[in-house]
Amino acid sequence: MFIEVPDTALAAHARPGQYCRVHAGGRTGHFAIVSAPGPGPLEFYVQRDGAVSEALLALPMGAEVELGLPDGPGFPVDEALAAGGPLYVVATGSGLAAMRGLLDTIHVARRTATVYAGCRQPGDFVYAPELVRWQSAGSPIHLTVSRWQGPGWSGRRGYVQDALVADAPDLAHAWIFLCGVPEMLRAMRDACLRLGAVPERIRTNLSQAQAEP
Repeated sequence: MFIEVPDTALAAHARPGQYCRVHAGGRTGHFAIVSAPGPGPLEFYVQRDGAVSEALLALPMGAEVELGLPDGPGFPVDEALAAGGPLYVVATGSGLAAMRGLLDTIHVARRTATVYAGCRQPGDFVYAPELVRWQSAGSPIHLTVSRWQGPGWSGRRGYVQDALVADAPDLAHAWIFLCGVPEMLRAMRDACLRLGAVPERIRTNLSQAQAEP
């Protein structure tokens, strides 16, 4: 979903991975900004999973929406690019949507990132065509499903943190960007530390209070 916003909102969108509070259907929800910082409308990922989402998807083209300013720390991609070192992007479920602007920013800078993405079943991966595009641009993509036992999937099974541990990369100089449920964030952070990551270079797009409820 694309939403035209005033310049003040565009200026507040300083980092990929930020989100906005959206009021619709008498309720307020938080939606990840999919687009990278820059000119143009803000793009959001909206799936049918609640009253706010249903109300947004029912709006006609051109309708007004009550929207808060972009919020959250986002991902310090400029700092990571300037510092150098390998880049890792890890997401589960719809958290992959919040990574789209991050990965586009990385590729515009002519860098690549190793991506680990996990879902419950193969059809749950959001922005599947983007995964193909990022892989074609040089970013290794590792997909895993945690609850699919049927046919039609020849890839990995299990959790993303287990896939990373199995690959055992040296993370001593890496930046790791995470987005997903709190359980995954905690497990992935522990896994990254065991693989040599520097704590300050493991980042989520949430505040500490949100990431550790």
